[in-house]
Amino acid sequence: MAYQVLLILLLGAAAGAATLYLPRLRLSPRISLRALLAVVAILSLPLAYLTHWRYYDRAQVGWLQVDSPQAKRLLGEVEIAANADTPTAAYTANYVDVRRLYQQAESTVRPSGALQVDFDNDRVVIQCENPLELQALVAEMKQTDRRSPDQFVIRGIVVDRDGLPISGAAIDLIGPWSMENFFRTRADGSFSMPVNAPEGDGYALQIRADQNHPILTTPFSLDETERERIARVRLPR
Repeated sequence: MAYQVLLILLLGAAAGAATLYLPRLRLSPRISLRALLAVVAILSLPLAYLTHWRYYDRAQVGWLQVDSPQAKRLLGEVEIAANADTPTAAYTANYVDVRRLYQQAESTVRPSGALQVDFDNDRVVIQCENPLELQALVAEMKQTDRRSPDQFVIRGIVVDRDGLPISGAAIDLIGPWSMENFFRTRADGSFSMPVNAPEGDGYALQIRADQNHPILTTPFSLDETERERIARVRLPR
C-alpha cells in the first residue's frame, strides 16, 4: 500500500513541477493546474489498480530464504515424552505426508511390540513398548522426510495483523488448474504443504482462520527454480 501512495504523491509532484514550468515551455495557457491534476488523477486510478490496490483486502505474503534462521525455525521437530508411562514420541512431517512416512517406517522397522498411533494434521504420536523400536521408527521417518526433486513444498507461518501466530487455521492452495486442501497451522502458526501442482502463475493461499471468512493471499508463482518456498502470511484482520 505504501508503494502505491508514494507513486501517487510522485505523480502529483510531477504535475506541480510541470505547472511551474509551463510558462517557460510556452505551452498553451489553456492548460490549467486543475486540468493537469485531473489528468493525473484519471491516470492514477487504473495505475493503482494494476499495481495491486485490488488486493488491499488480501493477506500479505513475505518470502523467507530457505536457509535463513527464520525458515529453519519453522521446521517440525521430534518430541520425546520422557515421563510417559509408555515410551512415546511425536514426529511432525515437513515434506512428505505423515501417514505415508509412518507406513514406510513401520514396514522398514517391523516393530514387534504393541503400538498405538494417532495422527493429527501433519503430526503423528507413537507409543511403543520397546523404546529402541520407537527410536528406530522416528529415525526412519526423519530420514525419509525429504523433498523429491520434482516436488513443490510451501512452508511458512500465518500471523494476525499484530504479528501473533494463528494456530488451527485451515490452508488451501488455489491455482489456475488445481486446488489442494486442506492443511492446518500448528500450535506455533507454522505449516507445511507438499503440493502436486504444475509450475506457473496465479497461485494463492486461502486461509480459513474463521471458517465463515476465508482470506486469499496476494498471488504468487510456482517456479521450478524455487521448489521450496517459505511464506510469512500476515492476515489483514
